[in-house]
Amino acid sequence: MRDVHYSRLSRQRGANLIELMIVLVLALVITAGIYQLFSANQRTYRLQNALSEVQENGRFVLDVLQRDLRHAGYAPACQGDAGSGVGLVLNLKDGTANNIFPNDRFDAVGGWQSRGNDAYTSGIGANDYQQGNLLLIHHAATPAEQRVVQDINAGGQNVTLGNEGTLETGDLLAFIEKNNCEIVETTSDKKLSAPKPFTQAFTGGASWIGKPEASIYYIGWDSTRSEPGLRRRDVVSGRSETLASPVVDMELRFLVGDKYVQAPPSAGWRDISAVRVSLLLRSSETNVLDSPAKVTVGDIDFQAGKDDLRLYQGFTTTIALRNRLVEGRR
Repeated sequence: MRDVHYSRLSRQRGANLIELMIVLVLALVITAGIYQLFSANQRTYRLQNALSEVQENGRFVLDVLQRDLRHAGYAPACQGDAGSGVGLVLNLKDGTANNIFPNDRFDAVGGWQSRGNDAYTSGIGANDYQQGNLLLIHHAATPAEQRVVQDINAGGQNVTLGNEGTLETGDLLAFIEKNNCEIVETTSDKKLSAPKPFTQAFTGGASWIGKPEASIYYIGWDSTRSEPGLRRRDVVSGRSETLASPVVDMELRFLVGDKYVQAPPSAGWRDISAVRVSLLLRSSETNVLDSPAKVTVGDIDFQAGKDDLRLYQGFTTTIALRNRLVEGRR
């Protein structure tokens, strides 16, 4: 019995070194395969997230710009040089007029190659502005939620409105009727007391009261996310807000005559009939791509740096100015 038991024990032995090495190699191969599959899935996930973020931001900013540009110049009666006769009259305090209409004109759109020292763009901080072109849009398309209760006669200064209890000092109202437009600043709360007597007359049934707006779009610094973004400065209030980020660049071309040109001087803004907007957006997620991105779209030609593996995508659109008034034609 002892011999039989010993024989059985002698035939039971552990794995030798070669077998252990084979098992280890197989385990490493399987582990490497699992890691590569996991890494590929992670990269695909990051890429899909980045693509979703960039496309969502791109659609949003294009929608905002398209909507505002379609309103640009409304109402046509307000466009052109300010004067005292038929057309545009600025019934504003001197400081307000200098901030919103420093050229004594209501231009549907305007633009600049970069931030400068002019009355419009100097209000944007040097640390805020990043790069790219800047776009100015004027319109009075937003209803002021006011109505003329009693006809306004030329020479009147204290006017009764249907919802005047909501008025605050400094509010702007654009009174529009046919070819007349008078932009008025309120000088007191809960009633309309103009800085100067009205130059033009407005009747209750035929007039429209809009809210004058002036916005500057530019690539500025989003301090909340520490990223560049598309920002909008409200010229009336002086406040700026970030619409979307990261947005890296905005390039503009303006249709003057039959050619698209870079931003013309302010004297040429009256001749702009369409705007082509090109935007470059990028993902917040890093290490998304295998190699640096190259984007050519509209008026943007971009090459990312050698260590920049973020996703970049370009967007472009062209918007005709529906409300633009040919100079001199009412």
